[in-house]
Amino acid sequence: IVPGCQRLERVADDRFEAEVIIGVAGIRGAWRASIELKDMTQPSSLRMVGKGEGTLGFGQGEGVIALTATPDGGTELTYTYHANVGGKIASVGQRMLGTVTKVLIGQFFRALEHRMTPGKKSFWARWFGGSDV
Repeated sequence: IVPGCQRLERVADDRFEAEVIIGVAGIRGAWRASIELKDMTQPSSLRMVGKGEGTLGFGQGEGVIALTATPDGGTELTYTYHANVGGKIASVGQRMLGTVTKVLIGQFFRALEHRMTPGKKSFWARWFGGSDV
């Protein structure tokens, strides 16, 4: 569910290492990333901390994810996050990076939703009559 993930390896119960390829404004780069799950209160919440480094610079971020049961038997997912980016990639401009960060976070949570409800097709798959491959 990590956007652009080429490889993901579990190195501990709550820690992962990944190789990710992400493009920003026509600039594409490979990143070595580490993701750590902290403050887990199963099944309702966790804090996810990530760091990435590549030839274009670095990024680090943290998000708190909470799952809450809804009266209709569903689950509401809420999150807060912050991210910092530096190096060559930061020259793209803060406004563009903010947009890219929101897009990547959105991709992550759509993939998470799909993973949690595998029988449910996404909006795009329903709209175009295809699958969520």
